[in-house]
Amino acid sequence: MADLDEVRRLAAEFQRVQLTSAKQKLSERNVVELVTKLVELKLVEVLYTSDGKEYLTPQHLTKEIRDELTVHGGRINLVELQQALNVDLSHVEAKVNEMVKHDKSLTLVLGQLIDSSYRDKLAEEVNDRLQEQGHVTVAELAKAYDLPAEFVREVIEEKIGKAIKGQVDSQDKDIIFTDSFVSRMTAKIRGAFSAVTVPTAVGSIRTRAGCQERLFHSIIEDLIKQGRLVGSVSGGRQDKSVYYPDIYTRSQNQWVDSFYAQNGYLEYDAVTRLGIPDVKNFLKKRFKGEKLLMLNACCVGSSIQDQIEANVEDALANDSWVDVKTYLPSSFSQKDVHELLTQCLRSHQGAFLCANTIVASQKLVNESAKAFSDLIRQKAEQDIKENPALLKGDGDKVSAAKMAGVDEGSDKKEQRRKKATGRLQDTTFMNVREIEQVLQKQDELMDCPKALLADIASQLQRPLNRQYQEMAKSIFLQASGTGTTAERRKAFTELQEKVSGLWTNAHLFEKGLAAFKDADHTNLVKHLLKTICTDITNLLVSALATEHMLSVPDDAQLTSEARLKLIGSLPKDVQFPLSKMHLSLNGQSLEEFFTHMEQLCGSSHLSIMLKKPDKKKERQLVFAHRQALAEQLRAETDPAMALHLAAVLLFQTFTQTMVHAPGKMVPVVLHHLKEFMDAEKHASLTKLQDLVVQRLQAASSDDKQTVDSLTQEIESLLPAVKDIALTTKRTTQAQEEQ
Repeated sequence: MADLDEVRRLAAEFQRVQLTSAKQKLSERNVVELVTKLVELKLVEVLYTSDGKEYLTPQHLTKEIRDELTVHGGRINLVELQQALNVDLSHVEAKVNEMVKHDKSLTLVLGQLIDSSYRDKLAEEVNDRLQEQGHVTVAELAKAYDLPAEFVREVIEEKIGKAIKGQVDSQDKDIIFTDSFVSRMTAKIRGAFSAVTVPTAVGSIRTRAGCQERLFHSIIEDLIKQGRLVGSVSGGRQDKSVYYPDIYTRSQNQWVDSFYAQNGYLEYDAVTRLGIPDVKNFLKKRFKGEKLLMLNACCVGSSIQDQIEANVEDALANDSWVDVKTYLPSSFSQKDVHELLTQCLRSHQGAFLCANTIVASQKLVNESAKAFSDLIRQKAEQDIKENPALLKGDGDKVSAAKMAGVDEGSDKKEQRRKKATGRLQDTTFMNVREIEQVLQKQDELMDCPKALLADIASQLQRPLNRQYQEMAKSIFLQASGTGTTAERRKAFTELQEKVSGLWTNAHLFEKGLAAFKDADHTNLVKHLLKTICTDITNLLVSALATEHMLSVPDDAQLTSEARLKLIGSLPKDVQFPLSKMHLSLNGQSLEEFFTHMEQLCGSSHLSIMLKKPDKKKERQLVFAHRQALAEQLRAETDPAMALHLAAVLLFQTFTQTMVHAPGKMVPVVLHHLKEFMDAEKHASLTKLQDLVVQRLQAASSDDKQTVDSLTQEIESLLPAVKDIALTTKRTTQAQEEQ
């Protein structure tokens, strides 16, 4: 009872206090000053509102931020938060950063404060959207919720398999789908591709199925691997790729195999129309074991190749001709036939190709030329008879004595020869059309195509004209008394021996050049071109000039300028190869010179036979050259020349090859001999070289005393040098004889 009374007493006192009015009150200004003083004394911490009329503590700001965040569903923009709290934005940002730092459930994203409740809500909404659509992407979610993709991806990774019922694409982490969606897409894709019977663009089916690209291609690959789809995709994982059903591929292969088996060839256009893009690679893989020949517009199998080769061999064996176009399908173009024949003729000699489709034996062409022999003589005799001016100069008959230059000036003789030769060269035997008419009467060519006749006639025209001009020239010479057949044969034999001998020596000297490199090799090549090759050129130019009745100076006196002038006076067909050979003398290539020389010595011009010696004959020539060098060395008294002979003789001894070197190259040859010779003997050669050089220098300075001293030393050393070269030679010779 006492406790109850105490309570009643306290209640009455509290009521009395409430009803009693304050005796003193603080004004608003006093309160402001009081708060300001407390803040200055750092006894309290307050924040001012934007209008400055209210205070609030940081703790209260934190509470109000949380209240506003709750009101806005767990996500609020800091600018909106500032407006709602009427506090400066800097205070709001500072407080929010502090709260985020200490509270892991809060996140600051692009100026927005988000708590865990919003993340849970977002996950639920994503799940609802995912279940409704079957698949979603991070990009579309970020756009829909106006959030960074990285934040959305973070929420999904946290909630996937929990609040979000689905799975993330293993190849693209920004795609989420449900198992039912994958199953539904798989069924759609399987059904669509199962119905395809022709090549179809993958992109068109993907668009209709409404499936994401990566998932779509992943499903296709899995279905093909599992065997649920029988076909293949070409072009990679992109919408431009094409699906080829196996039934279509089988039908393609069956058509290709069947056509090839029946016909032995395949046209590229026909295969392309089947839907096969890279035809050539397809055919090479398809018929890997076949001997396919890929032509311009088709490919040919071994059966057609063998048939064409058999027909060509038969024509060549019987010295006849064959038009292979008649044995090939009409779809083969001229270019295809030409390629096929070119391939076939690689293994056959003595054949020429005409009009891309006709093959004829070269022997047939050569035999055809025999029909013109009598006609050539008849026409030559008739032309000489009907044109007596060919046998006259200024109105008088040209006698043999006059043509030889007796009692006449050389100018008049040269003038008459040029005039006669010019008239002979202006006359032709037959044109192509006339030659065709003669060929048509031959039994072997009576039924041949006009194109073949035209080609044979064109091939024969030049040699027939040349034969005619030679015949006319021979008749002219016989009529003018300027030479007999025996004399011409003798002159030709001598020319052939000279040219052949020089040509052989040039090749033997060429072998010796292999021991030298770089600039030394180049200098030796130039020397060989300026000496032996120049002699050969002079011989050939003189022979061709004589053949065309031009006045020719002595070969030894034929300078470069005179030679070039003489070449310019010859007919065009001779000028060109001669000019090429003349220019090659100033070059650095023996091969180029030999090519032009052999062309001029061929049947088209001089008909000089060039035959390389066999091993035995070559050894004999090298041995003879060595003997000549040795004899010359024994008789030589000039120290410089003796050293030159000794150097080239020793080079031949050690290398078994000949070298043609100028005097200035003797030091190079001596340097090359160093690796073969005894050091003492090589020193003797080097010493002689130094003495010769010193004597030349002393002589140029008129130092007679030094010259006499060096001469005595050279004369005492020279016999030893000769003995070294000759002794080494005799030892090598004995080895060869063994």
